[in-house]
Amino acid sequence: MKKIRQSPKLPAEQRRRQLLESAHRLFSEKGYRETSTEEIAHKVGLTKGALYFHFKNKEDILFELIRIMSCSFQTVVGAIDDKGSAPGDLLKNALGGCRYGPPKEFRSVLDIWVQALRVPRIRKYINETHRQRIREFCRLIKPAPGWSRRDLEQFAVMAFALADGLAAHRVLDTKMVNSGIQARIFQGLYDSALSRRNRTSK
Repeated sequence: MKKIRQSPKLPAEQRRRQLLESAHRLFSEKGYRETSTEEIAHKVGLTKGALYFHFKNKEDILFELIRIMSCSFQTVVGAIDDKGSAPGDLLKNALGGCRYGPPKEFRSVLDIWVQALRVPRIRKYINETHRQRIREFCRLIKPAPGWSRRDLEQFAVMAFALADGLAAHRVLDTKMVNSGIQARIFQGLYDSALSRRNRTSK
């Protein structure tokens, strides 16, 4: 590897952002496992020792990337603040938060998540944030007569699973997925389920 010219000194927060962007790019190009901390540092004109001033190790960088991805998604989903929101609107927002780039970047994102799930502390964090999203979805959703809390929770799980699947499909064929139509169909399924519940409860 070529000798690098050291970058000028920058505020710690700005340097951390540079290192995270560098790591994300390299993870996209090579994958998490094949990327070294030395490469991440070199990409922004730092030594490996300088990187360790900001992050303990590569796992620490992975954790921070996952945290940023999770916070970004939560911000989009939490954009609807009103209780009693329509499920279709919430699905549309969730789908809006699942934005990936070209297929190569999508594969990288999947690789990052797969690697992250193998690390106990990151897996725990992912599970906690996922449950938090489910609780938030249940708080916002329009109450359904006759539905138990468990019904509502499972409906929320299905909504997020659907959003993830549609986002993945959109990577393969950008013209195939129409979030507006998907939201309308999803809303229709919800309304139909409510209607059946109401008929059987009479």
